[in-house]
Amino acid sequence: MCSTSLRDLASDEVYSNVLHVLTIIEISAHFFGAYVIASKTPKKLESVRASMLYLHLVGAFVDVYFSLLTMPVLHLPICGGHPLGILSFFGVPTSLQVYVGVSLFGVIAVTILIFLEDRRYRLVHGHKTCTRRKWCRLLFVIALYSLAAALPTPVFLHLPDQETGKLVSLSKNQCIPRDLINHPNFFLLDDGGYYIVICAMFTIVFIGFQILLQVGLICRELFKHSHVSKSTHRLQKQFFIAMSLQIVIPLLVLVFPVLYFAFSVSSNYYNQGANNLAFLIVSLHGVTTTLMMLMVHTPYRNSIFEMLNLKSANQSGDHTRRIWKISSLESHQRI
Repeated sequence: MCSTSLRDLASDEVYSNVLHVLTIIEISAHFFGAYVIASKTPKKLESVRASMLYLHLVGAFVDVYFSLLTMPVLHLPICGGHPLGILSFFGVPTSLQVYVGVSLFGVIAVTILIFLEDRRYRLVHGHKTCTRRKWCRLLFVIALYSLAAALPTPVFLHLPDQETGKLVSLSKNQCIPRDLINHPNFFLLDDGGYYIVICAMFTIVFIGFQILLQVGLICRELFKHSHVSKSTHRLQKQFFIAMSLQIVIPLLVLVFPVLYFAFSVSSNYYNQGANNLAFLIVSLHGVTTTLMMLMVHTPYRNSIFEMLNLKSANQSGDHTRRIWKISSLESHQRI
């Protein structure tokens, strides 16, 4: 099945120009987000500043990797494509670019998991720590990132022969232009997509289960009898809700691209313009996350209003301000 809709976006030149514009927006947004986290995080949120900044920087790197360093052009319904980014200009092998790119999806999931684990740990233990816990958590982090780096291994252990794969790809869908298949940086990752599906399902089940587990443990800790003051407890709950929105809402941006990718591969549908559009939407995930972070966290939102010399909507009522304002008698407590 073929389609020539979105023909202008199917051009590598137009696609790369759009990615360049997105890169400028992304870098600006990420720098501003990092500045706000580093300089505008209130003292009551000091315990989460480092983990939020780390999560933000990992997301920023993933954005820059795909929109500037690699700029992948997918040739769905075949599991192949070619890069247009800076790394190709410097002669970095396409296979290495693809391996790192696939690994980064696992890295993002692992980073979210570590962020949630750190939040749960702070709720349970506060600033108290011991050498044994410290080393156990470090080994846990190392194991998770090692797993993320190893996730693409089964796919790369079963790579198809590239020349034979080109012929197979052309026979599967004759709509794909021959010049795309013969692109000097063309790389076929999986001729059937089976190993990619297996790796993706393993990532979703294994890491996704742990993310849900951490969310459940955080909720249990928040809704049981708390040893901190009521105002601090309310602050913890509000931060958890804002944190959840910051993570979940940007994931909704990925629903359309994922559904389209699945449809394209399963129905043997080829539309290069739609392929490029879907990946452009994927590239917006990091910016969406940054914008959500600045919007849902009250201190960051208020600091932006102050920078713009605007009155915060919270100034019309004292309810939210009471949540964030802790009495001086409780100033020694941290979330």
